[in-house]
Amino acid sequence: MISEDMDVERARAMLAEFAEDAWTHVAWLVDEVGFDHDDYERRPLGLLEPLERYVGDLGDEDPDPAADDADDPWIALQVALSAYVADVLIRSHGARWTVEGVPGEPTQSSFVLAVTGLDGRTRTLDPTDVVRDHFDPDEPDVYAPVVHGLDAAGVAPWHSPARPDDARGSDVTDVQRWLLGLCAHFARMNGYPVDRLGPSPDRPAADRIGALRTLFQAWGAYDPELLDEQVTFLLQHGMRAQFEEAATVAASLSDRESDEYARLLRFARDASAADRFGAEPCREDVRALSRLVELRYGTASVDLLPHLVPLLTGERAPEASPAAAELHWFLAQALDDPDFAEREIDRLELNRDLAFQANRGRYLVWDAARAFMVLRWAHMVGWLDAEECWDRVLPAARSVQRRYVSWRDMAACYLQARYLWAGRAPGDQARYEDVVRDLAADPAGPWTVPWDLPLRRDW
Repeated sequence: MISEDMDVERARAMLAEFAEDAWTHVAWLVDEVGFDHDDYERRPLGLLEPLERYVGDLGDEDPDPAADDADDPWIALQVALSAYVADVLIRSHGARWTVEGVPGEPTQSSFVLAVTGLDGRTRTLDPTDVVRDHFDPDEPDVYAPVVHGLDAAGVAPWHSPARPDDARGSDVTDVQRWLLGLCAHFARMNGYPVDRLGPSPDRPAADRIGALRTLFQAWGAYDPELLDEQVTFLLQHGMRAQFEEAATVAASLSDRESDEYARLLRFARDASAADRFGAEPCREDVRALSRLVELRYGTASVDLLPHLVPLLTGERAPEASPAAAELHWFLAQALDDPDFAEREIDRLELNRDLAFQANRGRYLVWDAARAFMVLRWAHMVGWLDAEECWDRVLPAARSVQRRYVSWRDMAACYLQARYLWAGRAPGDQARYEDVVRDLAADPAGPWTVPWDLPLRRDW
């Protein structure tokens, strides 16, 4: 950040004041997006998710043509975002503010960060430049400047000399090729190679940056611990549990009850948006929610309904019992996710389709393929070595092999699962179908490995 009419000596005298001012912008941003300060202290990257929602809402607002720069929320956001990038580097990687002179300009100076990277090199960078280069208000992406800031500072995990070796390339065994086939459609759709565990040899840096950004944005995996939680969830439960719940609801409801369920889902969404569920929800609203729970859970609702009002009013924590936790999860979807109602209604219709009924309970591949791709991304960025990835996915691959009869069968169930995930045909479904056809016809692709290959370690 260049300061005009302030030479290096004067800027150094104001360094502490500048650093305090930078933190003021971060504190404003934390408050503005509604993030807890204690949570920020524990995990600064956790601010990214609410910040993304905040920026999305900001983009929906009509600009004020009469506003000057001082009142422009986008300028305020970019200033705060620069300070946030700096604060992440300071808190998590030992960076510090310092002052540099501006070549050829003796009356100017620049406030920059000095940080020692994982490779032992000390670098300086201006977070304002990082935000200017990697944040576009017309297509705002709050993750890009953070990831590129970590890379520019040399503190992204792939800068460590001890990072896992991903240079093995396409020298993989038959069993490893089978494992790569498990997520080949997902990898190719996202622009990653299908013949190796690591990044593409012609664009390793871009693949690593893209992988870290995806882990942050799509999975909330800001570190190896959170990554492990996500992979464990996918392999043990994943979305297939929700798909099965939706199928159970569809099978249990009559046409009249399905219509009532749809109406109550929309009521719950709209009433929540109008802040009608608070410390003292009215009796009619509670009755409507109770009926919604009865329709979804059937006889099991007897154990859940006693928790309804205490959960709505905050008198009972969701951890109070398994029944409270289950009801809390459903209420969070029905009341807080504005898209849940329509997705759930569409899933009811999908589950009446005979093609979906025939594959009920056969959506393990949806979670297993995504789990392996997450592991591959973790390997690309340097969190996991190759052995950890292969060993983690091998048991899941054996389960997938038992569940399906061929690569085409597996892919068909994956494509169906995408409908259930989205509640309707996703916008990019046609592209996925093209990718599946291309993989099935690729004579050098991983799907040429026999489906019934014994999945034993051969490396």
